[in-house]
Amino acid sequence: KDALELKINDLRVNNIEVEQFLFQTLPKTMADRVQLMQVFINLINNAYDAMKTAHGRGILTIRTHQKGDKIVIEFEDTGPGILEPEKLFTPFYTTKEVGKGTGLGLAVSYGIIKEHGGMIVGKNCQKGAFFTVTLPINAQTSKEVKKKKKKDYDLSGLRLLLVEDEVGIAESCNELLTTKGCHVTSAFTIKDAMQAIQED
Repeated sequence: KDALELKINDLRVNNIEVEQFLFQTLPKTMADRVQLMQVFINLINNAYDAMKTAHGRGILTIRTHQKGDKIVIEFEDTGPGILEPEKLFTPFYTTKEVGKGTGLGLAVSYGIIKEHGGMIVGKNCQKGAFFTVTLPINAQTSKEVKKKKKKDYDLSGLRLLLVEDEVGIAESCNELLTTKGCHVTSAFTIKDAMQAIQED
């Protein structure tokens, strides 16, 4: 929900409808929230870019449910589908035009989900592309409960230079950091970053 919240305005403005079928009683699991946000934002961005480029409109369907001892999150879009599914999680493979993507988003997402003991799979479906993220249900142990809760970092007033060549991810991160009280300067290239440093 938080990942979707960061992109919902862009989706609506670009005629992309969002359908949510979220299972209300999913069990809790131990996971790195920030890393999972990164994966979900990446999948939402990819669907958004594909539908916007291909048709200028579309439907993104997000579903969650439980399957045995696993949590399943599905992202289905009505874009053009996956051009070469066998190359999907290969580093630096991208179908986006030069300057629009590094081809690292899905490779990094694959690594994050694998680290969590889960799986991420992408395939073509009748409508477009279909991605499934599967995560194990890891219960919190009493040992972990006793650990002192880490204090949230106070980011208010912090001045940050954010360097990210994927515009959608940069905008999402910028928005997230700004809501935490940071003053963010975004740069999409090394040249822009160097110029920002020299100017300020």
